[in-house]
Amino acid sequence: MSSTRSPATWLLAGTVCIALACATSPPDEASTEEPASTPALSEAAPEAPAAELAEGDPLALTREVLLEDPDACFRGFAPYCIRDRAFVDPLLERSVDFVGRGKAPTTREEAEAVVFHAVGRYKNAHTRSEEGRALLEELMRDYYAKPTVFRHEDGGRLVVEMGVLPGRVVKYGRTYSVESDLLVDGQWKGTEAASMLERFTRAHPDAQVIDLEIYLPDGSSWERWNYRYHRDRDQISVHHASLPTHAYLSDKVRDDFGPWTSGARSLKTTDLDLCRGRDNMTNQACPL
Repeated sequence: MSSTRSPATWLLAGTVCIALACATSPPDEASTEEPASTPALSEAAPEAPAAELAEGDPLALTREVLLEDPDACFRGFAPYCIRDRAFVDPLLERSVDFVGRGKAPTTREEAEAVVFHAVGRYKNAHTRSEEGRALLEELMRDYYAKPTVFRHEDGGRLVVEMGVLPGRVVKYGRTYSVESDLLVDGQWKGTEAASMLERFTRAHPDAQVIDLEIYLPDGSSWERWNYRYHRDRDQISVHHASLPTHAYLSDKVRDDFGPWTSGARSLKTTDLDLCRGRDNMTNQACPL
């Protein structure tokens, strides 16, 4: 959070309420997420202009402050922030009742006090509520279909940030993971990976390397994988973050991804040729 100091006038109400043993706001369920840390002291943020307080939408400013920080969202990834007012506003209203005694914030400082109280509940609701899981799964699918694409600083590499593998959000121990038909033996389904590679290779004929970056569930954790097509080598390479000096190489593509998109050929690492680069990653024979 960008806030800096505890807004005394707003938090006083909460303090008085606690002293009087108010029970209007039930305690949150036990959280398995890391608790929000107390904001560090710094200069106070300026008050929001009146134009930010949309008429008929008293929570507009507070909602804006909440959604500024992607850490409040699943995987700390902004595209996975649930923004539906029907989902967000009831969570904020509960904190407005507690912190502001029912009065909606009119300044940024007041909004940050409400968000500080609400952010943990908002983050947990992404996975702990049935509504949140359904909305999150939809966001995953939407982003996967239209991922972020950008050029690497060297100009020749096109990077496609696929996000996490979409699927069904499920509880896994003390955290949450995803079950997906696109995950086969712990790896991205080969026909799907090849189809995505072909899609972006055809769409960007001037890119020398098409680099798909995706996070796959591995129990309670997530692992980064990269699937790349190299025009100069005419090969697909598969990389796992735990082995940064290794690459798994396909046969020559010869402008035909068909054998991989059909499943006739595999992109599973055990079916590819292992190329071991040097620890200093300067071995040009291995595309890293």
